[in-house]
Amino acid sequence: MTGDERDPLIVFEMAQIRHALKMEKEVVSKTSFTTLFATPGNRKRMCIIIALAIFSQWSGNGLVSYYINLVLEGVGISDPGTKAAINGGLQIWNLIAAMAGALLVDKLGRRTLFIISNIGMLIDFGVWTLTTALFRNLDDTTAAKATIPFIFIFYFFYDIAYTPMLIAYTLEILPFSIRAKGFAVMNFVVSLTLAFNQFVNPWALDALGWKYYLVYCGWLIVELVFVVVYVIETKGRTLEETAALFDGEQQPQALMQTGGEAATTVSAGIPRGLAGGIWVEQEKSTVTDFVEMRDARRPRRVGECSAWASAGANDDSSASASSDAPSIYAE
Repeated sequence: MTGDERDPLIVFEMAQIRHALKMEKEVVSKTSFTTLFATPGNRKRMCIIIALAIFSQWSGNGLVSYYINLVLEGVGISDPGTKAAINGGLQIWNLIAAMAGALLVDKLGRRTLFIISNIGMLIDFGVWTLTTALFRNLDDTTAAKATIPFIFIFYFFYDIAYTPMLIAYTLEILPFSIRAKGFAVMNFVVSLTLAFNQFVNPWALDALGWKYYLVYCGWLIVELVFVVVYVIETKGRTLEETAALFDGEQQPQALMQTGGEAATTVSAGIPRGLAGGIWVEQEKSTVTDFVEMRDARRPRRVGECSAWASAGANDDSSASASSDAPSIYAE
């Protein structure tokens, strides 16, 4: 960081954030669960969120997460000690893979990780199904032993995307005004899919055996197609810019214009004494809210704003600057 409160980039970002909060404040009183599906942008958001919530539990991971005992017995492993060792090792492996995925989010991008994850799970689950079928039909112990590492590989691909990004990506693509309700819907869908895992999977495994894995193979193909077609990359974008990907260009153009005007005005040369408390009249209410939230932390800023406003009332040149200049509050 430059440490300069008047840096054009800082002014640009602050103006965008403030303007977005102003627009959201205007509609928040009308927000309900129907708002989640009221506009094309929100419907697209919820389609992605609901799909990812389902994928997070129906990718085949539910078989091992809840019924690893049945899965291991399906490949001839019945010793309790061996089962416990595999299960314990798998949990540690999940932690390592999830941490690796979290570190790669900003390097590879969200969409890229989801695609890699789904391709890896599809290929691995196909091989996992094959090795299980060979053991069950031909009593091939070599195939049974090969199943275990494929379970770990499967979870690696699952963990690098769905463990760290299910919640993070959901919150990232939801605007502030509907974020809580959208997050609640995501958790509700996850709960429904968990109920399926707990009540349907054991019955299906008992009735169909390894053939039930073929259902997940087909479903993983559906998941991959959806991720490739619908999941949007948000890497390197602010929350306001991410909204542009769903809501069109009208709102982001206003944000860009507001931020650009702020940065241009400041870079053109606004007195340093005004840098901590300049505001635009039409955004006065939003800035006032912002100052109130920061009052406990930075009471000096409030004093500076009041002092400047009083001085501006008696100084024509200061009043002129206050009507044209953007409002910024830097740390």
